Amino acid sequence: MENFQVGCLVLGAAVLTWQARVAKQPHERVLFAALALFFATFALREFDVRKGDWPPLAVSVLDGAIRNLWLGTLWLVIGYFAYRHRANLLTFGWKWLRSPPGRILLVAGVFWVLAAGVDKADAFGTRRRNLLAEELIEVNAALLMALSAIISLMRSHNTLAEDAASQWTPADHPT
Repeated sequence: MENFQVGCLVLGAAVLTWQARVAKQPHERVLFAALALFFATFALREFDVRKGDWPPLAVSVLDGAIRNLWLGTLWLVIGYFAYRHRANLLTFGWKWLRSPPGRILLVAGVFWVLAAGVDKADAFGTRRRNLLAEELIEVNAALLMALSAIISLMRSHNTLAEDAASQWTPADHPT
């Protein structure tokens, strides 16, 4: 189940990275890049390289202090750009958060918190049942995150198409 979660999170990160790449405004690029890094951070959290036959270099880069160092550096870079574009970023971020993809992402957040609670509590009687419930909740959270990213990209694509259509007038293209 964790591999499926990682797949959903990587898909969402890729979609948001693409959305950041095609965004026209710098504050939009920053928001979508931050969301992509957020998704990637969750993917790294779920991806366990300690299990399996991974080379030591891969384990050290994808787990532990080295991973935390490069990931923290990426968050600092995003923070720098967020600070530079903070006025427009806050307005756009709140607007995005109130949109359908933002609300879906918030629901996914509730699922992640719920999964953490199930992990800490003994809600289902046995450790195996608790683990199953936690993983099922996390799968749903990861699916919702991927859905949020896809809907966000679709909405931005539709907005761009509507903007382009609104700029066209019949006088521009005589028959």
